[in-house]
Amino acid sequence: MRFIAALILAAAGLSAPAADQTPAANSDASALPGILKAAGDYCEVVKGMALNFVCLERIREQENFFTRGTGSSRNSPDAIKRAKSKTRTFAYDYQIVKSKDDVRESRMLLEEDGRKRHEENAELPTLKFSGRNLVYGPVGFLSRYWQSYFTYEIVGREEIGGRKAIVIRAAPKTEREENNNRGRVWVDASSHQILRLEMEPPNTGPADVVVGNDSAAVGADFRRQLTWTIDYGIEKKGVLFPSRQTIRETYVSDTGYSVVKREVVFDYSDYRYFTVEVEIK
Repeated sequence: MRFIAALILAAAGLSAPAADQTPAANSDASALPGILKAAGDYCEVVKGMALNFVCLERIREQENFFTRGTGSSRNSPDAIKRAKSKTRTFAYDYQIVKSKDDVRESRMLLEEDGRKRHEENAELPTLKFSGRNLVYGPVGFLSRYWQSYFTYEIVGREEIGGRKAIVIRAAPKTEREENNNRGRVWVDASSHQILRLEMEPPNTGPADVVVGNDSAAVGADFRRQLTWTIDYGIEKKGVLFPSRQTIRETYVSDTGYSVVKREVVFDYSDYRYFTVEVEIK
């Protein structure tokens, strides 16, 4: 089974820049195969582990609504402005159980908009965006199977939570229906664990920015840009588990300015592990 994380859209590409030929770029290019092999080995451990845990999942969704601004020109960043926001919050006990090739997720609703709840086998609310199989996010980019479907390039080095990371850009070699994400991966420079994923699902096409009762009334053409970031900050038996995911929907105009339409943040804490069995090969 080819485990991958999936971004769910309740409602309906990036191209890599030309390769830098500086000595640093050449050094990165020579180091890349070894990094990919080590990261691929880590992903095989993640893919193969037996798993049973429960954690606290807190969700905060903010949706912004817009009105006409003071700018009269389509080039003006004041052409539209945020008029109001709507925020919803939820808290769940989130469980994932994986045995062999069977992965099951379940939730118990604990709190909604600050009010106590108790609902077993709860469905996620009608969020426009949500994600599943986050534990297996690294597998979809860097497992041995998927590496043959992507091109990779080292694009930088950063520090995350005090850990040095190598930043790798990944892009599909060809367009396809399954696992067609582009993005960046932060690989721990020492352990080659995956510290962060930042994915950009395929462009969903032009977007209408609602301004009051008018649609696309500001004169600029917008495209919808989705960014899905998963941070892996909680470690158990050498495997990193999700600590946060952020899904952001941004409308970017053809004239260079952008507005955030929606942001959903999922925070994970209080992990209770019943089974984490890993096999080192």
